[in-house]
Amino acid sequence: MGEVKRVLSQYFDEIGEENNFLMAWNHMLEEYNVHDNTRLKSIFDIKEKWAYTYVRHAWSAVMKTTQLSESSNATLKDYLKSDLNVARIFMHFEMAVTDKRYKELEAKYDLLYRLVNVKINDKMLIQAREVYMNAIFLEFQHQFEQAVELNMNHVMIDGNIFYSVNMDYASKERHVKV
Repeated sequence: MGEVKRVLSQYFDEIGEENNFLMAWNHMLEEYNVHDNTRLKSIFDIKEKWAYTYVRHAWSAVMKTTQLSESSNATLKDYLKSDLNVARIFMHFEMAVTDKRYKELEAKYDLLYRLVNVKINDKMLIQAREVYMNAIFLEFQHQFEQAVELNMNHVMIDGNIFYSVNMDYASKERHVKV
């Protein structure tokens, strides 16, 4: 079996696509004449969990495998203790999965249905809140607030009216001729 592991790791270094993986797997079965090996059949049945070709299609928020592992370990350490028997480990693991799914549902609900408070009662902001997702709306609202806070003064120079627009009194003024 050690030789099979060595051959598999060699193939994984070269394999990137699903078809290449399947060809390499079949080649290994042929080369070592292990078509009827029940252990290899059971491993192949769960290939989506261990084969890079299949795992890389899973969405992971651009996390590296080490980050995913560390994140999973941090989550599970709150639920799993070293003194638990096997039955209790599975019960605690099930609680961890249930809690994780509940948090995902809460986040999805917040994203889709919970409205962000509008700081300024303005028709444009209210419409934007209904159109934009929360994160984008918060950025839009921030920029809108900055625009509302602009100071505008007018000055008459040589018979022409100039308007100065600035963020605060200490910043440079921008003159616009009307």
